[in-house]
Amino acid sequence: MKVDARVPIKPDALDRLNLAEPRVHTDYDLSGVWRYLRLNEPVYWHVETPTQPGFWVLTRHADVASVYQDTMRFTSERGNVLETLLQGGDSAAGRMLAVTDGSRHAELRKILLKSFSPGALEVIVQRIRHATRRLLLDAVKKERSDFAKDVAVHIPLATICDLLGVPNEDRDYILSQTSSALSSDEVKQEAVDSWAAKSELLMYFAELARTRRDMPQADLISLLSTNQINGVRLSDDEIMLNCYSRHKHG
Repeated sequence: MKVDARVPIKPDALDRLNLAEPRVHTDYDLSGVWRYLRLNEPVYWHVETPTQPGFWVLTRHADVASVYQDTMRFTSERGNVLETLLQGGDSAAGRMLAVTDGSRHAELRKILLKSFSPGALEVIVQRIRHATRRLLLDAVKKERSDFAKDVAVHIPLATICDLLGVPNEDRDYILSQTSSALSSDEVKQEAVDSWAAKSELLMYFAELARTRRDMPQADLISLLSTNQINGVRLSDDEIMLNCYSRHKHG
């Protein structure tokens, strides 16, 4: 049986809570607060703090769905992560699928979906099976092996790299930069190191995209590099941002 060890917070403490602070959600049980808001203030104004502006909090599913579907009055182009929004907006606005609206979102999504056709996915499935067998065999040959580090950590990365078209010889580099960019527990680092790793990944995808424009293959980077929207090819920024998004989120 799972026991929630978080400290319950009563609704009367709402005015003292910063709902944009991640530790508030990890350290405290806010179920009573959400219940109160849904019943009494379903559209709640969260006041500004010394370090961030105020923002609206929606707690009813119907209201959230209504806002999500209303693309005339609401936009994704300022960002879809609260921290980014409160800092002024997403630098990838209008260029990365998750932060585009309207017809451009639809056209960009159409390009990305080509890489998920049954034929394309079947090739990737076969590669994943082959890579997994190889990782398992290598692990068995060792005197001692850590399954998480020697096998499990490589499978998601191999899958995404196959989808994107990252060459095998570059994958250790991609894994290293990804661990740094996502501030892995195994990597003790400053925030600047994380941003540096993200920049390295972005530049890598931009360079690979330039190569694929001249020599396209059956992968996502080639699709982004060679397809057009309204007769215009995607920019290097659009390609590297969408590659990074696929790489990060799968």
